[in-house]
Amino acid sequence: MDDDALDDDDYAGFNTADDDATDTCPHCGEEIYEDAPRCPECGTYLSDLDSPTGRHPWWILIGVAVCLLIVLAWAWGG
Repeated sequence: MDDDALDDDDYAGFNTADDDATDTCPHCGEEIYEDAPRCPECGTYLSDLDSPTGRHPWWILIGVAVCLLIVLAWAWGG
């Protein structure tokens, strides 16, 4: 018996129906599920809504800078 041969029991946990809509990834061209938030092949998020934000809001950066200036001024006795 060939161990590499697949039978129906090997696909017991998978949905092999043809009604699953697929699309191609706009970045790498691989076939992906239509409702996937990101491509499993290249890892790119398919929409801006699904992708995590990479930048902090400007007001947080300004607040941190002001706090650092206050701490430095206090440390130097100013």
